[in-house]
Amino acid sequence: MDIAVRSPSDDKLGRWEFARSLATQIWDLPPSPEGYVVGLEAEWGAGKSSVINMALHQLLLLELVEKTDRQWFHGEDAVPIEIDEMERLTEDYNAIVGFGQPGFDLNYVHPDHYNRAIAERCGNNESDIKKLYRYFRLRMRVKAEPKNLIIHFRPWLIPDTAALSTVFLAELTKSVGGLLGDDVQRALRAYTEIISRLAPLAGVAAQAAVPGVGSLIKDFLVAVGQRKDPTLDERKSALERSLKSLGDKKVVIVVDDLDRLSPKEAAEMIALVKSLGNLPNVVYLLSYDSAVMASHIRKVLDVDGYGYLEKIVQYRRSLPLLAANALVELLRPAIEVLFTEVIQEVIDRYDVAVLLVAKRYILTPRDAVRASSWVAQAHARLRGQTDPVDLLILEILNAKDPELHSWIRRNIDILCNKETQETFKVLLERDLVIMNERRVLALSLLFPDVATEFASPHGRSSAPRSAKRLHIRDFSPAYFELSEPLTSFGKDVIARLFDSDDFVAQFKELLDVAETSPYASALRIDLLDSVRERMQLQDITRGILTALIESAPDLIRSEDRLGSDDFSPDNWRRLSGAIDSGLQDLSPEGREDMLAVALDVSEDISLVADAVRRALEHRPSEKPDKSGLSDHFKNRVLTRIREDALADKFRIAAHLPPILRLWSELDSRSIVRSKLDEMTSSRANFVGIVRMILTVVRSSAEGIFYQLIKEADEFVDIRALEKWALDAGASANPAERLWAARFQDAVARDRKRDF
Repeated sequence: MDIAVRSPSDDKLGRWEFARSLATQIWDLPPSPEGYVVGLEAEWGAGKSSVINMALHQLLLLELVEKTDRQWFHGEDAVPIEIDEMERLTEDYNAIVGFGQPGFDLNYVHPDHYNRAIAERCGNNESDIKKLYRYFRLRMRVKAEPKNLIIHFRPWLIPDTAALSTVFLAELTKSVGGLLGDDVQRALRAYTEIISRLAPLAGVAAQAAVPGVGSLIKDFLVAVGQRKDPTLDERKSALERSLKSLGDKKVVIVVDDLDRLSPKEAAEMIALVKSLGNLPNVVYLLSYDSAVMASHIRKVLDVDGYGYLEKIVQYRRSLPLLAANALVELLRPAIEVLFTEVIQEVIDRYDVAVLLVAKRYILTPRDAVRASSWVAQAHARLRGQTDPVDLLILEILNAKDPELHSWIRRNIDILCNKETQETFKVLLERDLVIMNERRVLALSLLFPDVATEFASPHGRSSAPRSAKRLHIRDFSPAYFELSEPLTSFGKDVIARLFDSDDFVAQFKELLDVAETSPYASALRIDLLDSVRERMQLQDITRGILTALIESAPDLIRSEDRLGSDDFSPDNWRRLSGAIDSGLQDLSPEGREDMLAVALDVSEDISLVADAVRRALEHRPSEKPDKSGLSDHFKNRVLTRIREDALADKFRIAAHLPPILRLWSELDSRSIVRSKLDEMTSSRANFVGIVRMILTVVRSSAEGIFYQLIKEADEFVDIRALEKWALDAGASANPAERLWAARFQDAVARDRKRDF
């Protein structure tokens, strides 16, 4: 995870000053008829999210300071507060609100009375009480009348890629209207209503500047021209007038970690920024890895990615690289725990380990935080059983070089007590472990015999047994008690998989290995992530596609989420992402041929339906290699869907929504409705039906919730589904209970909105 927001006094990395300058730049931007786009560029893991959080914090401070020159409430003194003092008051405020809600109903107590009581209770003296009370009031004023309305959108949290544009535009409209007035909200909704119809290339028509989408724009403009509604230009002009009326207020839209999206999703978000980025008083703050984004744009839009970014982003800010010493400094929390009572010899070895290992492996703040966390957790349980320097090196490898860590664990007997005539170099070559300088140094520091073979002067210890070093066999098991052994297959195994003549058999064999492991979920995640990564570099083959399709139902049901929330990646996203990436650069004929293979080998067409829907998004254009699927193939897919519906296979579909969505796109909705009514009546696949008609919303005002799609009642009898949901709420199946609650909440929201 990223480093948390830090105060200036704790800022050893110089990031706070950078964040301050970024916030000040946004604050000082004058009102403009065309708005601004600011790009924060850095590699993945370099701490972009942390800097953005710091910058948003600084924007809040600047607004609070500005408001201190006026008397906002009766009886208070309009005494300016300096920004450093405001920072201290903010820390006090955060500490106070961290205690949670008061023990009484605030509906019957004016917030100002509550604030006064809290200030009197927490202030040390009369002066502190007055300052803290005024701070509470300033926060109330900022919340009610913000000068910078912050909308923080994280597109990678949206689970359904097809809803990305819609969710973003809905969130934008809702957040703006809540605080900037009904006029702005109505104008923005009217404008984005047209833009959203162009998903997944939403925003392209507004600029008409992307090569290869000419026919799309023409079709769109013709359709708009046939309507009696105001045109796109008229709606945009109305929106511009409304936004100009805001004066010096700004709408600051933060879109974080664009480089974490798939190429299609990233291009979609950039297109949205392109269409909405030239509006008055709107400032975009984007964070991304420029190399990754340029590659995504080139892959999807077939244009120069860097040139495209330069036309959109007016102010590009590169996050400064951190010095190795500054990065290693982030290990400090773990180091202070490790080295409490040690002798000089251990301290000397630590200095060498930092110089030769830590500084070579710790390349980003994310690396440092991750390694530090692992070291601290391991030492907390292994205190007194291990050498602190060896533990530090081993856990850095565990976090940053799992392949080498797994190799050490598998070969620990040989490394501790070499009884073979084979050299370590031969053993490494046998296991396809590619050696480099940092790996040689790490192994040499851990194992004296390796240091001797590789002619390294390091690795010796004056008292290895008393120090409980890793290379003493009696102590080595303790080092792996808390490590998650074999949580990844390793690059050598993955390399052999892709070099295999029978990918299907090898893939199933690895899944069988995972199934018998206590770390089955981690191994499946590693395997699918490795396949997806490879598919971004090469075209998919029949063997790879067959292996993924045949294994998909069980993998989808196991989910294997890394996090506990619904937005952490699961196997559905890993599989669909791998197939989409592998099909991306194929010719229309090649893509259709691969999808035909998938259709033939699939018993459950959940994943195939998703792949077909994605392929259909390759709309016909000026470039023939970007065209969609033939009518012949679409008819073949439709026939298969109808056959599966007739055979009642939808009851057990691993992921029903893409099948139903594709069916409704290729066939009459009344036919789909008839099938869903039949399934509702016979109580078949409640979760699949509900997921079909719900969409997720991430609102800065209300958090995360689900709502009914606009055409939900066209697909299913909502009242009949409500009756089913009542029973599903008491189901023994936790998934049914969860989706029953979400459905009932969505229905309640829908009726409240209509009322």
